[in-house]
Amino acid sequence: MKVRNKLSEKEVKRQNIQLLVSQGMGISEVARVLKCDYKTAKKWSTREDCHHNHNTKPMKKLSPNTKRRITYLMKDKIGSSVRKCTKTLNNSEDFKSRNKTISKTCVQSYVKCKTWGKIARKLRAKPLLTPKNIRDRLTFALNVQLDGYCDRTRHGVSLRENILFTDESPIELNPMPSKQNTRIRTSDKNKTIKGVPKHPLKIMVAGGMTANGVTQLYVCPEKETIGGKVYEEKILPIYLRAINDTKLIPNKRKATMQQDSAPGHNVRPVIQKIQSTFRYAWTHGVWSGNSPDFNCIEPLWGVLQDSVFELPFPRTRDQLVARVQQKWHSLDPQLLRKLVHSFPNRIEEAINNEGRHTRY
Repeated sequence: MKVRNKLSEKEVKRQNIQLLVSQGMGISEVARVLKCDYKTAKKWSTREDCHHNHNTKPMKKLSPNTKRRITYLMKDKIGSSVRKCTKTLNNSEDFKSRNKTISKTCVQSYVKCKTWGKIARKLRAKPLLTPKNIRDRLTFALNVQLDGYCDRTRHGVSLRENILFTDESPIELNPMPSKQNTRIRTSDKNKTIKGVPKHPLKIMVAGGMTANGVTQLYVCPEKETIGGKVYEEKILPIYLRAINDTKLIPNKRKATMQQDSAPGHNVRPVIQKIQSTFRYAWTHGVWSGNSPDFNCIEPLWGVLQDSVFELPFPRTRDQLVARVQQKWHSLDPQLLRKLVHSFPNRIEEAINNEGRHTRY
């Protein structure tokens, strides 16, 4: 056993605390003289030595069988937790028959030392792809790549900058908090309860974007749903007017409009108007279903939703609409260009994944 001859700086300060207190000096005065915290001076004034008593109890050695069971219960399991794993092990017949228990700390230490257990990642939900969706996605990705939209050349950049991406999304004023991810550090249990309206205020918005800017944002009136008639008469004209805006679409000959296969988009008059206005159209039959990761406008809805939680919070529907409109028309141009020019990466990753989901 090695004998320590030198005292550390902290241990010297602890000795001085004990010495000054033994000479009759008050704890507050000791803390002021030695320039340390009052709690530190009080803690070490009653100790007999100046060494920190570390827990010298050796860590329990896990058997290979226990390690395998922890891995089985924790690795790649949705909703798994150290607490649940510990409880399952301690309640197992094997542990009970041998009068054996394992602590939560022991399980946590083993999980943390594994590559798969170092980080607890949040679950991201994506639409379940059918075999037809996978085929359609792969076909669309290959065709887009052949048409030059993914080229790193000047021609490919020009094609991407004339794509009009469109979509609709709800924006909620008082969303239900997530029980898993929302945390509050407080000793008052009453603060852990957040009052949420039974029917929270929600608006439906629709808009389009290019690498050069955004279109007008359409906000649905109360109790209005986006069906074929509403889309054709109120939302589609906003997109059709964009082709005459040289700031949004600099080159009409390369203009491409994208829309997903929502029911209101697939009516014949809508398809005919788009095809007669835009030279290229990614509509029903071309744009693959269940492909939000291809649509570069999707991240903008998260930006609009986050703006609702900026101070001061909107309290009425009019304030919510004004906040969303203000944020929509003040989006960073660099963000728009970055999103549009991420399109080749999305397509290439889908091809590499044989039509399956990308990380976007």
